[in-house]
Amino acid sequence: MSSRNRARRRQIVELPSAGQTVVSLMLRSVEDGGPWPLTRVLTALGAFDVERVGVARALGDRRGIPLFHSQELRWRNLALFLEARHGRDGVDELSLELPPWDDLVGAVDQEEVWRLIDTVAAASDAQFGSIGDGEPPEVLLPDDAPSLRAQLRRHLALLLPEWTGDDVEAAQATSARVLDASGLVLVTS
Repeated sequence: MSSRNRARRRQIVELPSAGQTVVSLMLRSVEDGGPWPLTRVLTALGAFDVERVGVARALGDRRGIPLFHSQELRWRNLALFLEARHGRDGVDELSLELPPWDDLVGAVDQEEVWRLIDTVAAASDAQFGSIGDGEPPEVLLPDDAPSLRAQLRRHLALLLPEWTGDDVEAAQATSARVLDASGLVLVTS
């Protein structure tokens, strides 16, 4: 069975997060005149009956994309938090904070959780990401099997482009599922 076919199968994934589950996504560079990533994500999350709690917060120089943009959310009686950071150095990141994995999948079907994460990744135009419980995000794609293994030691899972499949196999990691809308592959150790 090819790595692509293995990745297409949808496995039940247990992510042993403590305190929170954080999905950190590295985005394609956002142009100053383009739509704000957090705004695109909030619009896409309308399909999930996600409610905004309070007003969005933004910090910037009132021109272009804010340096920091965040919004508290409520979904299925669960507290979520979205935060986008725009670096003038071309590094743009979006994080989605969710409850601990066990609490999350105890309240919502796991497939729906993955659809929500996939929607956030697609709407934000994510290149890759990581899932953890508070570790700093990875800012570079792993470029070989040893760097992929090192990143997996720091995180519960990675979200990688499908073309990294050979490195996933060489790192003896598992491609647990493909997130259809974003095209990212969930990789676990």
